Amino acid sequence: MKHIKRTIFVAAISATLLSCMSTQTTDQLAFSDQLKKPVSFKLRNHEQTIDIDKDSAELVKAIEPGKNQYTKASIVSSDHAQLSFQNSWHSALIWHYPGQGVNLAPYIEKGVLSVDLKVENIQDGALNLVVSCGQDCTGKIRLREWAQQHDGQGWQTLHLSMKCFKQPNADYSQIQHPFIVEGDGKGTVEIKNIKIKSQGQTNFRCPDPALLSTTPAVLNEYWSTDWWMPRHQQKLNDAKNQNPDFVLIGDSITHGWENSGQAVWQKWFSDISSLNLGFSGDRTENVLWRLQHGEVDGISPKFVMIMIGTNNTGHRMENPAYIANGIDAILAELDQRIPQAKVLLLNIFPRGAHSNDEARQNNIKVNQLLDGIAQKYGAIRADFNPAFLQENGDLSADIMPDLLHPNEQGYEIWARQLTPYIEQYIRTEKE
Repeated sequence: MKHIKRTIFVAAISATLLSCMSTQTTDQLAFSDQLKKPVSFKLRNHEQTIDIDKDSAELVKAIEPGKNQYTKASIVSSDHAQLSFQNSWHSALIWHYPGQGVNLAPYIEKGVLSVDLKVENIQDGALNLVVSCGQDCTGKIRLREWAQQHDGQGWQTLHLSMKCFKQPNADYSQIQHPFIVEGDGKGTVEIKNIKIKSQGQTNFRCPDPALLSTTPAVLNEYWSTDWWMPRHQQKLNDAKNQNPDFVLIGDSITHGWENSGQAVWQKWFSDISSLNLGFSGDRTENVLWRLQHGEVDGISPKFVMIMIGTNNTGHRMENPAYIANGIDAILAELDQRIPQAKVLLLNIFPRGAHSNDEARQNNIKVNQLLDGIAQKYGAIRADFNPAFLQENGDLSADIMPDLLHPNEQGYEIWARQLTPYIEQYIRTEKE
């Protein structure tokens, strides 16, 4: 029997075909591009998602006098769209199929996603391609470096293995968002001719999603390249010039003790010799790189506090098990490099206004895996999260104005929770 090659034309699946998909076997699936109007497009920024009712939509917000933040989309034709963004924290153009969605299951193991892209003015931006794997589940490929290389060079065709998007234990049988283009910062991307084939050649080597969180890497984002490495060098110098009793390791929330939390730190902990190794935007792999490049070498702290992982969730909605693996690798580095230090492993702080926030739920799943990691390395565990939350589980903007980063009041809460550990592991030992 002659083999028939299956292809999904993502922007060309009719509502009639979608309604029939669940009754066909995978060997009989065939997708036609004869009806080219998608069921709908959606536009999303960091605050909201809207339907694109006509041929364009935009989300615009003044962020300071004379400076706007915008996310804009234009539907050029049924299989040709454009996404533009400026000063954006998150922008996304979403292909949406309601009801039973699209069955991608036959294509995940051996399939190939093909798409034509044209990027412009994206040197100060980021670009991702995303395939949804159901509710609160996404597979994402980072294209920032690729986009920088092809900025202004016209149309380029990418052929990507569908396994690049694969998430463990995901159900791909009813996917409502089979294709999403994400950007932030500044840039414009045009997209057309999206196809998912049952097999084919690829021309883009994507990293194994399971290894991203444990592969040491420099943070390379458009907003970090001018300060991240200089901060690393400064911290190396700080470590040489002092022998801190207390080391803090983390991302922007820890970094913030030097900014929004500075007055609180002086009030509560000014007597403590400390080294703040919090770097805004860091994910687990960036902390690993810093530890492997000397940030705790030659020091002998009594106490280390670590909280990391919320950017693994926020930047790529990473599988909780993968994030936990990254945290495990960090504790292994600390155990090897400063084995005398007592390590306090904190739950990732809450984010998002409500308890059902997608990112918060992902972090909760990570937190549930941390007890075993702490036990493995003899670390102590603490959950400060209830102190930040209201009785109904809501997170107030009064303590985290952007529902992620504490303000001075938020750092005051953190300081009160942290003080008993400082007393036990640093101040008492000094006496």
